[in-house]
Amino acid sequence: MSVTDVSSTASVQTTTAQTSKGASALSSDFETFLKMMTVQMQNQDPLNPVESTDFAVQLATFSQVEQQVQTNDYLNELSLAFGKAGLASQAQLIGRFVQSAAASEYTGGTIELTPDYSVDADTHVLVIRDDSGVEVGRRALDGAPEVINWSGATDDGQQLGAGTYTFAIEGYATGELVSTTSARTWGVIRQVQSDGTDSALILENGETVYESEVTAIR
Repeated sequence: MSVTDVSSTASVQTTTAQTSKGASALSSDFETFLKMMTVQMQNQDPLNPVESTDFAVQLATFSQVEQQVQTNDYLNELSLAFGKAGLASQAQLIGRFVQSAAASEYTGGTIELTPDYSVDADTHVLVIRDDSGVEVGRRALDGAPEVINWSGATDDGQQLGAGTYTFAIEGYATGELVSTTSARTWGVIRQVQSDGTDSALILENGETVYESEVTAIR
């Protein structure tokens, strides 16, 4: 199956908030402009009134400000529309596999892991933790394999049972720990939500993965 890289999308609600803030500022300037123009007309020298051409320029400026406010409102509506379209598009991900560092459900068989290695390390160890974050096993890696197929076994001869596990890669140089990196797993998307800043993908095992944390889909 083909694997497609996924990058995070910009937050629609953040854009909307910025647009609303801009609209509020323009509206404030618009009202200030009206007040200033009214005061000017009330206090002009009757013996030396403002030229009609000056009024024409001010009215043109008045119209431009009004158009800016209206344009800002239209942009706000477009942002909301694009946000809804984006969420609808993301709903098509339901049922597909995504790769992330989220916990994975082990029910027997094997779990496919994609490790991240440190270039400073010369040996690597797979570290397995349960859903409480407690280390339950280790497995020394032969070299730096691109994919690890973990079947529940540990170096001390244990065969771990069904459960939820997270994985990390510890890197050692001349016997000293120099890095701890992630080992990513695949999970099936069952639901897509939006929290206003990032799209949340609910996996089959109940784990939540944000779109910005996804490294690949298939």
